[in-house]
Amino acid sequence: MAADGDAPPQSTDGATGSRRSRESLFGYLVALQLLTKLVSFVFNSWCMGAVEGFSGSMLQATSFVDRVLYYREGFRRGCLHGGFGFDDKVTDESRTKLLKVARMAFPIGIVATIVGCIHELWKQKIKFSDPSAAAVFGFENPYVQAILINGFACILELLAEPLYILSQNLFLLKLRLISEVVATLMRCIRAYILLHNLNMEMVVVFPLSQAMYSSCLLFAYWFYFLLCHVSKLHCVFPRRVQDWMDYDKRLWQACMMFTGQSLKELVVQKGQELVPFRSSYLDEYGVVDRLGSLVVRLIFRPFEESNRLKFAEMASGQTTQTILSLRASLVQCLKINCLAGLLIIAFGPGYSYTLLRMVYKDRHCDGPTQLLLILYWFYVISLAFNGTLEAFLQSIASQSQLKMLNNFSLISSVVYVLIKVLLIGYAGAVGLIISDTIIWKDMLLKISYFMVFTRRFFQNSYAISIHQVLPSGWWVLVFSGAATIISDMMVLNKESKETYWQSLPLHVGIGTTCFLLSCAVIYPREKALIEKFIKLHKHRD
Repeated sequence: MAADGDAPPQSTDGATGSRRSRESLFGYLVALQLLTKLVSFVFNSWCMGAVEGFSGSMLQATSFVDRVLYYREGFRRGCLHGGFGFDDKVTDESRTKLLKVARMAFPIGIVATIVGCIHELWKQKIKFSDPSAAAVFGFENPYVQAILINGFACILELLAEPLYILSQNLFLLKLRLISEVVATLMRCIRAYILLHNLNMEMVVVFPLSQAMYSSCLLFAYWFYFLLCHVSKLHCVFPRRVQDWMDYDKRLWQACMMFTGQSLKELVVQKGQELVPFRSSYLDEYGVVDRLGSLVVRLIFRPFEESNRLKFAEMASGQTTQTILSLRASLVQCLKINCLAGLLIIAFGPGYSYTLLRMVYKDRHCDGPTQLLLILYWFYVISLAFNGTLEAFLQSIASQSQLKMLNNFSLISSVVYVLIKVLLIGYAGAVGLIISDTIIWKDMLLKISYFMVFTRRFFQNSYAISIHQVLPSGWWVLVFSGAATIISDMMVLNKESKETYWQSLPLHVGIGTTCFLLSCAVIYPREKALIEKFIKLHKHRD
């Protein structure tokens, strides 16, 4: 049924199959992020030119699903951290053990969905005791329709969650790639039909599209596992209550630990919602968040996921040779992330206006949106370091160390949210980014903690310094960044459409020259690192 790289490993060759899949993991993750995010980005950018308020409505719709289902990241990380093991043979018993813990994400998710729906109804000031409550159950209120449809979409995804976790631990990479790409495409098609053919309320369009996405995922995972018979699926949703309590306590504790960390991250990400701000702020921030997160997901998310598996596999033994190998691998990953982050900082600010003009035409070029995007590029490099360091810590740390991380993160998150609330009230949408870029309270505290942990783990004598992480020739990127910013200010004429297009070729030419100069300086100095990275993450299927 599945292609070679996607066949579920059996008990006789499970380790070999998993190892071969891990070698191609980075290629699949890049393809997954590239296809799903680009499809969504192109569709959303096209719709923004035709539908007023599109950005804010979409951000509001997706934030509900994100809040309700964010906890499941804890189950995914916990099952990956304490699941099959990298050298163990995968058997029916080990799959059943994993599913008995993974299925607990469903009842917890049901409770979270109900609480989330009630909270959203309360925010809309809908009282069920009023005579108009009949309109709620008659789906006459479009906001109520959107909330309930979003809740239904969450339940559909929760039904597929145990099998998603199983496929993650079996390294069924092609299954994830195909299912998510098809689901994303179907979501965009459904949204287009509802917006342009049925003239439906925009607040309802996105929940209906999300329900289509969730239905596709549910069908894909259940169809695959039922057809391939790779596991006994009767244990996913048992009929008797006592059967739900039959699970591995140690694996459950790992999932709960990571779930606590995921909830903390949710508080940080949604902290700006503690203060009300105008819909124009939401539109501006939505534009920047989509553009910036597209870069982050395409470049750094595959790094983080593949590094998480790589570190966990290498940390199976605490010998001197293992520690040295881990140190070398961590330095390489940090240097690659630093190089990518510096490239974004060097060329992002100087071409923010050009990017906004190219994607949204005249819609979001003027005003604070360009400033927001420039600030976001500086935020990216902190995301790069944080993702790799967090993947390293979560892969090798003990449970007590992870608990200490959760306690530390909780304190830093409270400080972060308070600062973000104050900045939103004072500076609106700009405050959302400033709190993440100029202050960096939570991110800097987390990175500092990670650096202290790595210094202790490597016993000081093998500690990593900033000089080792900086790529050779990094100074040329500083020069390129200054040159492109000056070009954006002095060469690119933004007064009219005609002068803009006349000056654009010279502006692009300056950036191209700086990029080629940067490659000519950095590549010879870091040739071994780049070639080793490409070889390490080469797609071999």
